[in-house]
Amino acid sequence: MIGDHTMPAVVGFLMIILGILLLFAKSEIFHVEFPEKKTLLSIIGTLGLLFAYWVLFQFIGYVVSTFVISVLLFRMIGSYKLFPQALFFGAALTAFLYVAFVYLLSIPFPKGLMGI
Repeated sequence: MIGDHTMPAVVGFLMIILGILLLFAKSEIFHVEFPEKKTLLSIIGTLGLLFAYWVLFQFIGYVVSTFVISVLLFRMIGSYKLFPQALFFGAALTAFLYVAFVYLLSIPFPKGLMGI
């Protein structure tokens, strides 16, 4: 009955309960303001890019999809004014994660339909 699923299940259950309690909490410290237009667009754009990453990952594989999406996320969230900075950090992140998972942890990434 107790296995590797127990800890995530307990944490998830507690998060649901605490979330429900927050819905009914009435206090000044729980006052939330709606984000400004720029922040809201950034949030929506980030969610859109994460969805695009999920779709692209299956078709073009890890390397290309991670590089493209990370460059766009660094540009949008990190507010890098220069595109070369976002390119550099996107390439560095992609390479670091690839080395960490494939070589150090021996966990291969899916290649996608294009074989990349």
